[in-house]
Amino acid sequence: LLGALEKKFWINFCRGVGREDLIERHSGKPLEFEALPGETSLREELSAIFVTADAAEWDRRFIEWDCPGSTVLHVADIIEHPHFAARGLVQGEFGAWPNVANTIRWAHTGERAGVGMSPPPAIDDHRAEVLADWLGQKS
Repeated sequence: LLGALEKKFWINFCRGVGREDLIERHSGKPLEFEALPGETSLREELSAIFVTADAAEWDRRFIEWDCPGSTVLHVADIIEHPHFAARGLVQGEFGAWPNVANTIRWAHTGERAGVGMSPPPAIDDHRAEVLADWLGQKS
């Protein structure tokens, strides 16, 4: 996942991959892969670049080039990823549905948004209560 929305990061990426010819393809607005409807050449060029290395290598390059980017992770991978573990972002019991805390901390308390949330209910956990409420059978 390439997050080079700001031109300075796009420049870092283009220089890193040796494609300075792509620098001017960034309009200064949020990066768009199709400048015109149906124009897919930039997307195709980036796809050709990304297939040249595996995800771990791209993670390494993004860090080296100071370019926002990351592997797209599955929940199971997030739980075991050293970055999330080091920042204390994964909460919950092993085997239960994990809560991945927001990376943002509240300025006035230092707490993270979403910390201490309970896991989602299982299917049908509240069926009786919901049906009673919908059918107007409140107790």
